[in-house]
Amino acid sequence: MIALERLIINLYSIKFTFNNIMFSKNSLDKKEIIYIIGLTILAFVIRIFFLQFQQFITHDGAEYAVLGKNLISGIGYVSIQGQINLFFSPLYPLLIGIFSMLFKNLELSARLVSVVFGSLLIVPLYFFARKMYSQKVAIICSFIAALYWVLINYSTQTLTESTYTFLIVCSALVGYTALTKQTKVLYLFSGIILGLSYLTRPDAIGYLVILMVLTLIYFEKDNGQRTQWKKALICCLIMLISFLAVLSPYLLFFHDQTGRWTLGNRDIINTIYGENTSDAISFEKNVFGLTDDGKEIKILMTQNSSLFDYLINNPAVIARRYIQNSEEQYIKYITSIFPPLLIMLVGAGLFRQNWTIQRLKKELFIAVFIAYPLLIYPLFHLDSRYISPVLPLAIVWAANGINEVQTWLDTNLNNNAKGRFRQGFLLKNIVLIVAILSLIPMMITIYHSNYPVEHKEAGLWLRDNSPGDSIILSRDPWVSFYSERIWLPLPYANYSQLLYYAKYHKATHIIIDRRIVELRPELAFLMDKNEANSNDLRLIYENGKHNILVYEILYN
Repeated sequence: MIALERLIINLYSIKFTFNNIMFSKNSLDKKEIIYIIGLTILAFVIRIFFLQFQQFITHDGAEYAVLGKNLISGIGYVSIQGQINLFFSPLYPLLIGIFSMLFKNLELSARLVSVVFGSLLIVPLYFFARKMYSQKVAIICSFIAALYWVLINYSTQTLTESTYTFLIVCSALVGYTALTKQTKVLYLFSGIILGLSYLTRPDAIGYLVILMVLTLIYFEKDNGQRTQWKKALICCLIMLISFLAVLSPYLLFFHDQTGRWTLGNRDIINTIYGENTSDAISFEKNVFGLTDDGKEIKILMTQNSSLFDYLINNPAVIARRYIQNSEEQYIKYITSIFPPLLIMLVGAGLFRQNWTIQRLKKELFIAVFIAYPLLIYPLFHLDSRYISPVLPLAIVWAANGINEVQTWLDTNLNNNAKGRFRQGFLLKNIVLIVAILSLIPMMITIYHSNYPVEHKEAGLWLRDNSPGDSIILSRDPWVSFYSERIWLPLPYANYSQLLYYAKYHKATHIIIDRRIVELRPELAFLMDKNEANSNDLRLIYENGKHNILVYEILYN
């Protein structure tokens, strides 16, 4: 009975602590609650609307979707290649599998997972901005996030970005509250959220390290005495244990498959992806080149390699790549997802007001969370989507800048009574209006992509016109996904090597299209059906409009 009473008390304590996470000293009023709910619904409606422009699954999305279906149906963590997967993290596929039980459509389920988490992002982002700055900044920030084209795009994609972004903002909110409240329960929550983040994308482990370091720095002195090292270390230990507890099923699975204890191997493959990627052909050779015996794609054989060993054995390569990628990241990728105007507003927010120790702690926290992916990803294969999860935190900074500029305008406009109300309202809000308008070019870029819909059409045809155990050899998994068949990656090889590889893996069909000419020039002749060797291949499908051919591989 006493144990039960203690449990109830602890549960109430956890509930009270959770309320402290969401609410600062000033509790939410009714209007604020309505605003948060309304803006979340608006974000959801916008993202649902833009689903119609996403008519094709992404490369990774096909993998995630099939993994989710197989996982939830009891087949296991089996990929579209028909093998146990040790590359993609399991949380997003699991969510897709759960959603597919309701909607009976894998691609739609994958998109709806992203829509839901992209819409829910408004809630933790609002509370984070409110905690760091003010209610006004939180309103501006969440409003921009609801309309931000990059976030909308990833909220409709079959990728992990939307889910991961939501979890990272949650970890920032709970993590900062843990640093300021210094309670063990909050560190428990932080570890759980970071564990879920890691199960979405493994680079989340860096945020665990960041929060541990900040804990040792932020813990205040007790009555003027030394820093509370013991309490800080206990909190770090609680966070680490809860983090590992969430990961434990995945760690056990990985150990069962590889025979070693590890947190995963995605980083080693992403690191190798980054080698020699100055042009498309170099990338293809690096990623899809064959082993010496011609039986396997070389990069797939590195899944059990150690990232640490790779970094130690290739210091010059890593250093050169880091410098080159850093330049490209800051010049190309950041400005492509965060307009220069918002960057200037970040500066206005950071430097208009005087700095205090308390403010330094807040700004340092945001800065470290944003800087982490910017500093770590030049080691790997660059892609703007990898750094997009910190966009909401950058938007918090920009929203604070908008607020500072509006405050400055308000102060100066008060000295001029002429047209005070109308001009004042327009001028004070023109900054926010212009900031939102600056996002339009990103929308045009995103929604005018050249989607390879011909692969979807070919896949749907093969679904109805090929045996269920067919193995599709292609550069990307799209045809395999839509045909619901096994995918075999197309290697970078000449024709004879390709044929040997295909027959070794018992492939039944090969996909050739106009896009492959640039990436596999030695196979370009297959675009002419009259050039294909009739003893090896038989044309069974052709889409002349989009220049895609499906050959059946003949076994003599």
